[in-house]
Amino acid sequence: MKQRHFSLPLLPCVAGCVVALALRGVAQNDFGHRAIDTGAPVTGVIANDKIPTWMVQIDAKTMLGSSLRTNKSSIIQGQNTLQVLQVGRLPMIVQDGTSGKFWGLNLYGDFVPLDLPNAPSITQFSQDLFGVIEGNACYVFGHWGTTWRKITLSSTSPRFLAGRGCLLVQDDRDLYGFSTLFQDQPAKFSVPGSTIVAPMLGTGEIDSRRNFQAYEISPTSVAIYSAYLNAWRTLDVGTSLVNTVFDYDKNTLTITDSANNRIWAYSSLTGLAFPRNFSDVSALTVSAQDFGVEIVDPGKDILYFRAADSQFSVLAGRAADLVAGGVHSNNHTMVALTDQVTKAVDFWAVSSTSRNATFVPAGVGATETVLSTDGNDCVSMVVTDKSLYGFSAFTNKWAKFTGYKGTVAGSDAEDFIGRVHTDTHAYCYSPRDDRWSEIAISSTARVQDTDQAVIVTEATSKAVFSMQSLDWRKQTFQGTLFQAGNENDYTFSLFDAATGGSTLWFFQNYGDRWLRVDLKNRVTDTKNVVLLEDGLLIVDGNTVHAISGYGDMSSNWTAPNDNAAYHAVPSAFARFVATGPVGAPGVILLGFDRFDVAIPGITGELQVGLKNLLILPAGAYGSDGTMRFNITLIGVAPQRYRFQMLGFDAVKGFSLGRLLDFQVF
Repeated sequence: MKQRHFSLPLLPCVAGCVVALALRGVAQNDFGHRAIDTGAPVTGVIANDKIPTWMVQIDAKTMLGSSLRTNKSSIIQGQNTLQVLQVGRLPMIVQDGTSGKFWGLNLYGDFVPLDLPNAPSITQFSQDLFGVIEGNACYVFGHWGTTWRKITLSSTSPRFLAGRGCLLVQDDRDLYGFSTLFQDQPAKFSVPGSTIVAPMLGTGEIDSRRNFQAYEISPTSVAIYSAYLNAWRTLDVGTSLVNTVFDYDKNTLTITDSANNRIWAYSSLTGLAFPRNFSDVSALTVSAQDFGVEIVDPGKDILYFRAADSQFSVLAGRAADLVAGGVHSNNHTMVALTDQVTKAVDFWAVSSTSRNATFVPAGVGATETVLSTDGNDCVSMVVTDKSLYGFSAFTNKWAKFTGYKGTVAGSDAEDFIGRVHTDTHAYCYSPRDDRWSEIAISSTARVQDTDQAVIVTEATSKAVFSMQSLDWRKQTFQGTLFQAGNENDYTFSLFDAATGGSTLWFFQNYGDRWLRVDLKNRVTDTKNVVLLEDGLLIVDGNTVHAISGYGDMSSNWTAPNDNAAYHAVPSAFARFVATGPVGAPGVILLGFDRFDVAIPGITGELQVGLKNLLILPAGAYGSDGTMRFNITLIGVAPQRYRFQMLGFDAVKGFSLGRLLDFQVF
């Protein structure tokens, strides 16, 4: 199907944009639920709960595939029995029997074909890519691919090295890096005339969980490929690699040179590595996480290497004050320190994804009793008998809530949300907005959380606060509950309806709203309700109801950067997809501030403080109802950017899509 692609700079505010908006009407469909008729009874769904693509086998030679990013579906027909290769946090690949014909199902909902003369001799999955070698040709497919990328090989024994967001090919002395974030040809590095070309394995994260890979290219130097940059960097550590220790995490690398009491710290976000000297590296405690490296020099300093800008934050002279209670997580570290004068304990934190970040104290009072501490990815929390403290790795700030009500019954820090609940109230900490929100609860309420939301379940209602919410979103229910559940991107409740069918209430975390789906037939078997991390599938005879946790816009900058929140680096080339009516033009609203404003005559709420708009021509939504556009972030200042689509059709008139909250750090 023909698609229109657009490459757009991120523009400054333009004069007269509101006038232009009023003059151009476009069409857009409400996104969230789609009923897909497979043409035959569905006997099972082929899916993995960690990826948003899924398939059903209609018969032995026919497969339907779809994506929860677009709710678009495609069908393929093979000559032989179709087999689905390895299903995991990986691209879904279909092979026609044992032949050389393959299809990769991408996140647009397209099957992308590859037709080889023979079955490949080598196949390799990484977490986001799949490669095959047949003869002297290598082909690689990724989640966001619209084609299979090809390179021609010269070696008779090439080999793959799998990463998380990358897949590397060694072709004799030529190294090729494929990134899931780019669809360009791979970055090539030709090793100069030495006798050594070998992957540097080291300790820490296993190969398949890294977003970069390093190769030894001389006795003292390495070449490192980054999936974020789609580029190679070389590093000469100045000493024999035999005497160094490589310690990996997903996006950081430390190289310890014991002979010279030196540590190199590398960031895959910047492609830069810097040395730091110590008096005795053997005495250091070194801990690496996704985006940061914590180094404790006993009796001296606490240091933290930030992947965002490849710099160190330092708490000088405070290593001796460390006590239990700290947390080192993917995007920040929090340490507990005893005040040298008062001997009271306070908590200091610093972000690895906030540029120029310094350690900042929570400000826990000397008269407060600490009840609990917790941390995960972008959130740390401290709960005392008087106050709630939340730290955000997005902003490198603490938010304090004093005078909470009731007796603390539980707390939890998740990837992008924090939760504390008492016997009378629930409190949600939003790290993107640096604030706490409160809701009264009954004595029988159940309070839960996912990576992105806090959910309060009462007898006849649910209230949700997601990482994109301005307020609690409450929905009341009727009917007999059949099934309910939570995943990272949504919560749902499925009820028996008085009509004899079923009613589904589904909260989209990315859409920040409740959706109602009325099913004609009653769901009576839990096996027909398939929970994925990014959405829900309900099987009803020939029909699959697909309900997505995403809004109508989506980007490739989620994993491998992190599981789900949209955030990118200023050097990124970001891909976006939006859903809407076939053949329609498009208007993208761009702003910085967030609010919900109802506008008379327009369905939905305006959710961005408008600074600019981008008007795209007729046909922007292609023949399958998806619009694909790219935004180059080179030179873009680190901050939050918010996108929203405006639509128009003959039935609804003007309507506004859902907010896409995008962080550049």
